[in-house]
Amino acid sequence: MASQAIAARKAGVAFVSILLFGGLTLGFVEHWRFADSIYYALMTATTLGYGDFAPTTPLARLFAVCFYPVLVAATGSVFGSLSTFLLNRQRDTRKKATLDRELTIERIFEMDADGNGEVSKDEYLAFMLVELQLVEKDLLEQLFAQFDRLDVTGDGSLSEDDLDDIIKYRRENRESEVS
Repeated sequence: MASQAIAARKAGVAFVSILLFGGLTLGFVEHWRFADSIYYALMTATTLGYGDFAPTTPLARLFAVCFYPVLVAATGSVFGSLSTFLLNRQRDTRKKATLDRELTIERIFEMDADGNGEVSKDEYLAFMLVELQLVEKDLLEQLFAQFDRLDVTGDGSLSEDDLDDIIKYRRENRESEVS
């Protein structure tokens, strides 16, 4: 999380530097006031561009052609870094709250996916992954169904016997398709 905060700060410093450099350079060439130069750069960065200021000299226009894409990219970088930082902070807060939550009888019943009155390690893990929003319940159910299809012997694990049965089944299907 600290590295993301540092990355967001670096992006912010780069953005402000580019904004000031470009805005003041255009303002100098166009003879704009300081506030107008910064205003113009901010309007460009946010892609609002009201049209009340625009470069008029050939040198300023040439500079603007190079400056606009860099400024817009820097703006995107700032917003991307900031949103990543905020989303990760929210995720970490949710994770801590979930892990600190007391285990109640109601939660145990929620975790007991097969309804046998006990919570296995697999059921606990699956429940917590969904609870922490690290995996969607639908995906987990699809993965469990896929595992069950691969577990041909039905012993709850994938073994060499399962693989042999799958290979045998596939060969038989290919032979029946060919004939």
